[in-house]
Amino acid sequence: SADNKVTNLGSINTNGGTAELFAGTITHSGSINANSVSVNDAGKVTLAAMSDITVEANSTITANGTNGGDIHIESDNGDTIVKGSLEANGSEGIGGSIHVLGERVGLFDNALVSANGKMGGGEALIGGDFQGKNPDIKNASQTVVGNDAAIMANAIDSSDGGKVIVWADELTEFHGSVEVTGGESSGNGGFVEVSGKESLVYRGDIDVTAENGEAGSVLFDPKNITIASSTPDPLASNDQFSENASSDVTFNASTIVDLLDNPATVTLQANNDITVNEAINVAASGSGGDL
Repeated sequence: SADNKVTNLGSINTNGGTAELFAGTITHSGSINANSVSVNDAGKVTLAAMSDITVEANSTITANGTNGGDIHIESDNGDTIVKGSLEANGSEGIGGSIHVLGERVGLFDNALVSANGKMGGGEALIGGDFQGKNPDIKNASQTVVGNDAAIMANAIDSSDGGKVIVWADELTEFHGSVEVTGGESSGNGGFVEVSGKESLVYRGDIDVTAENGEAGSVLFDPKNITIASSTPDPLASNDQFSENASSDVTFNASTIVDLLDNPATVTLQANNDITVNEAINVAASGSGGDL
């Protein structure tokens, strides 16, 4: 029932197996390790709650292996908050899959979501899947990513960077960083979507570059987009959901310039209006991205 609580303060080790916690409320402050010890095995960790899930600062959940495993964290009706590390890295193959889902989803403090792979990046879904259209993936109403939170799905050696989606049906506030870079020796950059269906505030950093391939692509597709000059608006610290109401400014123009200089293919896809109140000046060096 929703009154049941699970608090993990210690260590759970499965050697590539499955670790599952189901309860009304889950608080994780220790370590859960489903790291694979076999080429053919990939670990899986599931935290599922009726109400709230909190992965505390300095805690870890890992499903690393030859290929990255799966980490699935989902609250049905409450907040899913991650302040620790979630890792599903592939040491020889591809990165794994990490889903952080709930009614409200937050990556705060020094949260790390890592699905890197030597032969290709994995997948990280934060608050939903592509454009919120996957019926098998729960959409958050509000998703907040803090200043020091990092999401990675890099290809380390070869092949392409992975896929990262940050989504909310209402408001997304993104202040962190995403990396989906191509492999060092070959491969292209990956795909990133950061969107709030009704409202988006973006003050983050995205890297979809490829050292020996084509840069990846970035999609922003909220209801309205306003590009203007604004001062940085850091996240409120007391109640990081309710106190962070939507800003009128979706992007600073300098943010778009930084993405294009990265370089990247950037798509601004508003369902209603796009308002540009500040000039977007990109150097004509031939190395910039596309808007």
